[in-house]
Amino acid sequence: MGFIRNLPSKRIALDEVQRLPELFVSIKQTVDEHRVPGRFLLTGSANALLLPRLSDSLADRMESVRLTTLSECEILGHQPTFLTKLLSQETPSTRETRLRDHLLQRIVVGCFPEPLQRSSERRSAAWYQQYVSTLIQRDIQSLTHIDHPDLMTKLLKLTAFYAGKLVNHTELGGKLGLDRLTIKKYMALLEQLFLVEQLPAWHSNEYKRLVKKPKLHSKIQRACHILFSFGPTFSAMNCPLRHWRLQKMMRATGSV
Repeated sequence: MGFIRNLPSKRIALDEVQRLPELFVSIKQTVDEHRVPGRFLLTGSANALLLPRLSDSLADRMESVRLTTLSECEILGHQPTFLTKLLSQETPSTRETRLRDHLLQRIVVGCFPEPLQRSSERRSAAWYQQYVSTLIQRDIQSLTHIDHPDLMTKLLKLTAFYAGKLVNHTELGGKLGLDRLTIKKYMALLEQLFLVEQLPAWHSNEYKRLVKKPKLHSKIQRACHILFSFGPTFSAMNCPLRHWRLQKMMRATGSV
């Protein structure tokens, strides 16, 4: 509590807050004593609200914003117009004369700010390899104990192969020699680290949308591309392209 109380009254940014979940109760007390919107900016590479050791959820005191990778318009410095034109019954157009090559290059490089600034594809690939390795080897171990850390990378690869398919923990477990409950726990960890997500089922009946199985998607299509060593062809890029398309549509519609 003393650390939070002694912070200056101006806006404070605390990074990787999931590593110190006990800070949340101190932040809650400070906010209750002096409510100033936007005083604390809490960031992290994992969803701290899912931590079993979380001291307080800051309910009614916090607004969560989930950041995604850069959109195509942000990379090019343009205003988004695709959905506006589509809803106005206009035909969206592109100035790219070779759209196929542009899409392949975008998937190969990815949409994270750091690799976009790298001077070569090889350096971009090195950044993604280090990023995934750090998340799996360090961040997962800091969240909870797992019995088979060596299988997490393989599970991440499998999620890319299962892009757009129904979630089946029993089938995934069979591929890795793990039982359904263990796979379910490992998948929850990957979701907590924002590496995978489950897309809810779509149906005209609201009840069926709730009970039908969701579909699995990997959120870092470029990282999976690196892990698989795909070649730059459309057939090999089918899974990463599916991930990329979903992410861009969810970003454009405000679903993330």
